[in-house]
Amino acid sequence: MQMAPSSNLPSFAILCLIWGSTWIAIKVGVAAVPPLFFAGSRFTVAGALLLLLAVLRRETIHLENRDVPRLLVSSLLMISLCYGPLFWGMQYVNSGTAAVLELSLTPVALMTFAILFRQEPWTPQTGWAVAVGVLGLVVLYGPDALAVSEREAENPGLTLLGMVAISVAAFV
Repeated sequence: MQMAPSSNLPSFAILCLIWGSTWIAIKVGVAAVPPLFFAGSRFTVAGALLLLLAVLRRETIHLENRDVPRLLVSSLLMISLCYGPLFWGMQYVNSGTAAVLELSLTPVALMTFAILFRQEPWTPQTGWAVAVGVLGLVVLYGPDALAVSEREAENPGLTLLGMVAISVAAFV
C-alpha cells in the first residue's frame, strides 16, 4: 500500500475536519432556522464565496446562456430533493446517526442506479451485498428509530420519519 506524500496530510486533515463538522453545523442550524431555508442559504453563501474567490484570483468564469436553465433547475432540485429531506430529517436525528446513515446508504444508492441504468450487472453476490449492508443499518439503527424521545412525546415516530428522510436524501 502506497502512502500519500506527507505534504498532503495537512490538507487531508483540514478536509476531514471540515467535512466532519458539517454534520454538527447542520444539526445546530436546523435548530435555529427552517431546514429548507438553511439548506438553500448555506449553498447560496458557499456559491457567493467561491465566486468571490474566483474574482480575487482573476479567474474567468465561462457560462453559456444555454447552461443557465439547466444550472437553475439542477440547483433547485438538489436543494429541494436531496438536501431538503436531509436537513429536515436532522431535526429529529442526531448528527452522528445522520452522517453514518446517509453515507452508508450512498454506496447502496450508487449500486442501485448502476444496475437500473445498466452500468453494472445484477448478480446474486450484488444482491447479498446490498441486503447485508441494509440489514446492518437496520440492526445498528433500528432500536433508535423505534425509540420515542422526549421531543417526540406529542408526535411519536419523528425519529423514524427523520431517518427515512435522510435515507431518501442518500438516493437523490
